[in-house]
Amino acid sequence: MLYKVIVSVQSIVGMLFGLNRLYVHQPAFKWQKHSLEMMEIVPNHSFKRFSSILLEDPLNVIKELEIIVQEVYQFIQHEFPRIDVSKVINQSLFLRPKNRRSQFIQFDKDM
Repeated sequence: MLYKVIVSVQSIVGMLFGLNRLYVHQPAFKWQKHSLEMMEIVPNHSFKRFSSILLEDPLNVIKELEIIVQEVYQFIQHEFPRIDVSKVINQSLFLRPKNRRSQFIQFDKDM
């Protein structure tokens, strides 16, 4: 389930296409590196950050994705000041439990 969430959040690239007024010619973002390099409005080191998402420790990935999402919301606010994204930003900042490995359910081996 965690990786499904990670991959779905990575669809934020679609928002970047819109911000950069680029046509999405490949909905699966097959050529992500080329597409990100064409964009003017994009988080710093975006290709490196996006491409490491499925390879890094999931706890670090979640933190990085949260940062990327906030950066994209800042771009939207700057480029389209008439669009009120405050509700979406507040929802994305909603306090979540701290990510710690010890919080994962531990199963009793004798079960």
